[in-house]
Amino acid sequence: MKIDRVLVCLNANPTYVGFWNKVSIVWKLLFDVTPTLIFMGTEEQVKELGLSDMYGEIHVLPPDSVTANNSFSWDVTWGLFYGATLFPDDVCMTCGIDQIPLGSTMFWDEVSKVEEGKFIVGFGNAYGHDEWYPSSHLVAKGKKFKEIFNITSDFRTEIRKVEEWGNKHRSVAWGLDEWYSGSLLKEHPDCVFLDIFNEWRGARLDRAGRQEYDTTKLINYEYSELHSPRPYEDHAEYIDTIINKLLEEAIEYPREF
Repeated sequence: MKIDRVLVCLNANPTYVGFWNKVSIVWKLLFDVTPTLIFMGTEEQVKELGLSDMYGEIHVLPPDSVTANNSFSWDVTWGLFYGATLFPDDVCMTCGIDQIPLGSTMFWDEVSKVEEGKFIVGFGNAYGHDEWYPSSHLVAKGKKFKEIFNITSDFRTEIRKVEEWGNKHRSVAWGLDEWYSGSLLKEHPDCVFLDIFNEWRGARLDRAGRQEYDTTKLINYEYSELHSPRPYEDHAEYIDTIINKLLEEAIEYPREF
């Protein structure tokens, strides 16, 4: 399997807005995929926030049951799952908008071993149980997302469906996207669960852990990702320094995938 596009999601929450214009460049230049922003809001907000489509695509979904700036909006993250269905024949990967790839092919190498038609749960061992999984690093064709999660064509109808499941089985709160998706993934015959999370986490720069980095390791793509401190504006110098070092290397010595 080869990833065609990486999906990230966003509403007008200022904690995350600043990341799109940065992370889209990195995904495009380091991995030659189509960065795809699923934005819950309006076309006017896209313009007001200065969200650029220079290095990726922006697809707007209508805001629904949450406030536009809510930091913990499960229906915004469910937009990743819905958004994948807009590209039925593309292999889509979900990711957090503040997870900036640092060039390691560790995850991509594992994905390449899996046949098309499967659904990859990239961090299958992240939580130490098999009840639910991170909504990041899920990989499949868009039509496989639609099949497994029975996603409807109308986004508001889709949100109501997931909300009803939450009211019946758990709660309607942050994390509902992972609880609901986990209930469908854990026993599906087409799911492939990768056991890579501990290695991935050990190689990343993390706002909750190691933030110092070795420049030689950075430009040799030995780090997995930057789990960024946020908001972007408060940490722009640190984040931009890392990105600029990476992109200088990528432009001078482009990779083939």
